[in-house]
Amino acid sequence: VVDDGSQLVTIRQDVWKTLQNSPVFPMHRTQLVSADRSTSQTLGLVKDLPIRVGPITYYVQAQVVRESPVPLLLGLPFWALAQVHKDVYRDGFMTLTMTDPN
Repeated sequence: VVDDGSQLVTIRQDVWKTLQNSPVFPMHRTQLVSADRSTSQTLGLVKDLPIRVGPITYYVQAQVVRESPVPLLLGLPFWALAQVHKDVYRDGFMTLTMTDPN
């Protein structure tokens, strides 16, 4: 999910466990505050996690979370890295344009 309302990039723990050579760094855990104001602690940071969108691969810093309704949440750090431009139209249609950082 691409979410401009999130301050983090997160990956659910069960998805992270399927990845090869992506260690988690527990010393870089952070506190999450949800929309309902509940809090939880992440399990740590995965550095340089490759995320492929079409022909472009982005390397993001992602916090591992125990539970999430989505496997991967691409928050504002991803938007900044990919220089995402969002267009919203009157009929509710939306387009996102991303830039290759390389």
